[in-house]
Amino acid sequence: MIDYSVFMMGNPMDVDAAQKAYAKAQVSEIMPFSQFVKHIADHNGVFTRGTVKGVIADMCECLVEMLLEGKKVQLAELGNFWISIGSEGAEDLKKFTESNITAVNIVFTPGEDFQNLRSRAAFNPVASRIAQAATLKAEKGLKAQSTWMPPKERPRLPRMKTIRHYDKIPHFLDGKCVRQDDAQESIRKVCAPTKRFRIRNS
Repeated sequence: MIDYSVFMMGNPMDVDAAQKAYAKAQVSEIMPFSQFVKHIADHNGVFTRGTVKGVIADMCECLVEMLLEGKKVQLAELGNFWISIGSEGAEDLKKFTESNITAVNIVFTPGEDFQNLRSRAAFNPVASRIAQAATLKAEKGLKAQSTWMPPKERPRLPRMKTIRHYDKIPHFLDGKCVRQDDAQESIRKVCAPTKRFRIRNS
């Protein structure tokens, strides 16, 4: 199944022409090399993943070697590989040297297994990446907005009753020292009417 999105695009050869709707394929998943090797091994059932990986790696190395020798390599159903070069222009033929060559490019033409894919493909229309990102951003914004409440509508937490004037708490009660950082229950007991004791000088 091939996902595709539709875009309005102009004709670069005719800038005055009206835009038309065109389709672009969307990548649904990126398959790493290890997963592709596993897929081949599972389909074949004879060669292990290590064998398949080794064959592909050796093929790539040999393919590069043959291409750099100027050969066109035909890989049957896979297709054909050969080399093209890019260069900077010189004033005339005599002034053109190897230093004018700027790039070595690989040209690939697909084999018969890659031909007529249109008749074998199934398509699924999806939103563009930009539209998907905008939708996701809007959903996150709505979720954040739904959890926000105006200050007047927020539930109020019950206020804790505090005891003031700690300096009026007696230092000694029933012969025990009372500290200001004691538990609240102890403070309540201290603040309750009770008989005060004075320390007499002996």
